[in-house]
Amino acid sequence: MALEDNPKGVREGHLPKSPINISTSIIMVSDSLSRLGAEWTKKDRSSKIAEEILEGYGIRQAKINVIPDEKDRVEQETLKSVAEEANLIITIGGTGISIRDVTVEALSGLFDKELPGFGELFRAESYKAIGAQALMSRATAGIRGKSLIIALPGSPNAVKTGLNLIMPEIHHILGLLNK
Repeated sequence: MALEDNPKGVREGHLPKSPINISTSIIMVSDSLSRLGAEWTKKDRSSKIAEEILEGYGIRQAKINVIPDEKDRVEQETLKSVAEEANLIITIGGTGISIRDVTVEALSGLFDKELPGFGELFRAESYKAIGAQALMSRATAGIRGKSLIIALPGSPNAVKTGLNLIMPEIHHILGLLNK
């Protein structure tokens, strides 16, 4: 197969033979949403956008938890999702530069492998939309066991950008993790 016939450069036989069953956990990391209790769903748009994008890829019934932006809580909730065998874990929020933004610190210690290309590509795409403000994003991704963990900023547009980058490759990524 010539590269021009395969613009993304995926080698034949490198993709999984059949689609991977995807179990998803969404962790909303937000002090303000977590204080609202059950009312958080009325104020949040980002998790709804994530669910819509996931549904567009045939992924339904994502488990969603809302927690405050606290390092221990982010670690605990992520490890719980891994233990429950979620193979796609999406955190939304806590990736900025304020003192309360600790999602990246919590996750970096959990990664077996970091995927720096995701954050680089996310910031490059964000730059096209918002300019130099993109440099303040610390969006990241990594692997723990057989789980892909993606840390996205809390804005609806950031969720769209991040998921639209990763979802076309999700079966490939998870297929490699299941080899």
